[in-house]
Amino acid sequence: MPIRVLVTTTSFQDTPGPHHDTLAATGWEIITARGPLTEAQTLELVGDIDGYICGDDAITQAVLAKALPRLKVLSKYGIGVDKIDVAACTARK
Repeated sequence: MPIRVLVTTTSFQDTPGPHHDTLAATGWEIITARGPLTEAQTLELVGDIDGYICGDDAITQAVLAKALPRLKVLSKYGIGVDKIDVAACTARK
């Protein structure tokens, strides 16, 4: 099963640079969506991803419950975590 990474942050996607080459060089399957995503939109995309590079998407308990146990990394691109349920992330390690 290939490693799959979801990238939703538009600034990451829209800013040219070596970060695109670095990600492409991994050989992983990269899934992109134009965020910020609502909880419902995020729920449609998680469940079979290993990594998630998010912007201001709604990362809720429901999203985490569906994403686990496969999701290994949740990475916030940008500043602020007000859309991420940090307590739920911490509780799920």
